[in-house]
Amino acid sequence: MTTSLPGPTIHDNTTQRTDCNASRLSLKWSSQKKSLVHNLPIEQSDITNIKVHLDIVDSKKKEKITAPPTNFFDDAAKNRSPSEIEQAWAKLKNKKNETYPNTILSDVKLNYTINDFYRIFWSSNTANPYENYKREVQGHEDIITTSWIDSGDKFTLCRSQKYLHPNSAPVGPRMAKAVTQQTLQWYGDHGIQICFATTVEGTPMADCFVLKDRILVEATDDGLIMRVDMGICFVKKTIYKRIIAAASKAGSKKTWESFVDYIQKLPNYPK
Repeated sequence: MTTSLPGPTIHDNTTQRTDCNASRLSLKWSSQKKSLVHNLPIEQSDITNIKVHLDIVDSKKKEKITAPPTNFFDDAAKNRSPSEIEQAWAKLKNKKNETYPNTILSDVKLNYTINDFYRIFWSSNTANPYENYKREVQGHEDIITTSWIDSGDKFTLCRSQKYLHPNSAPVGPRMAKAVTQQTLQWYGDHGIQICFATTVEGTPMADCFVLKDRILVEATDDGLIMRVDMGICFVKKTIYKRIIAAASKAGSKKTWESFVDYIQKLPNYPK
């Protein structure tokens, strides 16, 4: 007997509305009662709800959060048929998504296998983690990343990243506090989805919105094809919506273009 995959339904039209509410609450609350997590249907929640789960785990374990077993994805695949995983991936990549309505990068060719892309940049003990790019290229400081943990649906890994982000605004601190919640789903031999939800503190109008990005990497005969989608969830009213949306879209595009450039210039990048 198989169970349905959470991936295609995580960001449906219904959760888009509840997501903004969750984002608004997550900005106010740094911890929640554990019972709230048990009542939260992970397959119907958005990435910002994962913050509640991470905060609870982190508050109950002051030491570093234990990474999931290396066979997490193998175990996840055992409960789904190959055809179910294939159909779920096809639906995920083809369906218009309300949370990520803007495609800012598409058809980017990377000379990696899916296993290598995960192992090199996203696994818990990689020698070249995504954090290196944030530190070396984006100038982020004091990066603290929790280890991946099961979000609760036995298919999605989640983690949290806290760091200081350079502030280019004429007012506010030189480095602004930021938090990015991440989730990762692996669809067998077909592809990987990685989602990001970022909030920033201490800069003008930063508390009005949550920036959402997602990476889709799909396996091909000779590597991977990468796509990046983004969107914005406004959690407060502001007359500067259009300005924020335009600036965020341009900034997100620049960020992921520079990440691709960073990858392709690595000494060990396959030629």
